[in-house]
Amino acid sequence: MRKKKRKQQKSSLGRFTNFPSIIHGTVKISHKTSNTRLQRIIIEALRGLNGYTIPQVLSVASDSGTRKGEVAFEVGIADGLNFHYIDEETYTEIIKPLKARKSFPVLDVIIIVLYHYTKNGKTIPLNFDHHLLRFTFKKGELNAYLFHMKGIRRMPLDNLLHQVINRIKGKMTKNRLKTFNIESFRTL
Repeated sequence: MRKKKRKQQKSSLGRFTNFPSIIHGTVKISHKTSNTRLQRIIIEALRGLNGYTIPQVLSVASDSGTRKGEVAFEVGIADGLNFHYIDEETYTEIIKPLKARKSFPVLDVIIIVLYHYTKNGKTIPLNFDHHLLRFTFKKGELNAYLFHMKGIRRMPLDNLLHQVINRIKGKMTKNRLKTFNIESFRTL
């Protein structure tokens, strides 16, 4: 994931050129929020997911039993063939068109789930999971499509989708917007 300044055309911001056709999870949501407002909420929720950690017991292949550990998240927004970590600069750039009431047809993001545990006072990383998540927008309808790219799925796909959906719902509540209804939810 790139953290440097972008040098590509802005027209590809929000869309990953090679989004796969194989899908490992889907969510269909009905809502009563404008797409530009909803997209802003989604971006804010994903930005808040960056660096968020959850304590979790992890199994480690080289040790018998389990270890106390943690799960953390890194989220990036697509820009053609690249992804940009949602830092202040990226956030400002992606919000500009939304402030002008220009919504994106899709929003593609990468979510990297990081796993670490502690052994003898040292923090040890485990293999991370990499996911692509595409949001599509119609009037009153939001669809999310999840693709697991890499990793052993230490975090089940439904947990990851719930993590994202609950953050979006929480942002909507915080902004005093009507929340949404989940019409369908499916993972492999």
